[in-house]
Amino acid sequence: MRNRVRTTIRYLSITLAALSLLSLEILTPAQETGSPITKEQALSQLREPARDWREVISDEGRFRITFPGGTIAPDRDVISMHGFKLVRETSNWSAMYSDLSRSLDTDAQIRDAYHRSMLTVVKNGAKLISQRDVVLNGRLGDEVIILGLQTKTFMRAFLVGKRLYSLSVDIKDGRDERNEIPKDVQQFFDSFTFWVA
Repeated sequence: MRNRVRTTIRYLSITLAALSLLSLEILTPAQETGSPITKEQALSQLREPARDWREVISDEGRFRITFPGGTIAPDRDVISMHGFKLVRETSNWSAMYSDLSRSLDTDAQIRDAYHRSMLTVVKNGAKLISQRDVVLNGRLGDEVIILGLQTKTFMRAFLVGKRLYSLSVDIKDGRDERNEIPKDVQQFFDSFTFWVA
């Protein structure tokens, strides 16, 4: 179990480090897209958590997510990242955030940062199964499926201003290379929202 946790943490740390380095290359201030979404607006768009799922709201992190049944704990395994995790027998679930030193200006720059960060992960021995754009609250995000040596990792990331949100589910899944997101992982991703104001 500890190896799977370390694998997820390593992927997230690499992603964060790559995005941090890329954000330092941008010297102009970020442009806001649309009006900032408030907590009330963000939460009003969500359905009640499914039965046996547990809701977590982080006012400090300005996000909400639900986890499948289990004991949810603060995640402090990676310095500079904050959030929550759920460790199960065959899977690990996490929702984390970190504040970067700078923002990226455009969707093109953000998309490039996501793609370059995943190339860094692949260079470290993982296989990128799929990568696609996702949008939440008018902000561009990234969704990837990564096949490691012993686990299959599903990740979503959103860069909102200087804040990077990372959602990750690590599943002991052998060498399954299908480009499909399991229903419970999709439910986890879809339960996430953030607010700016």
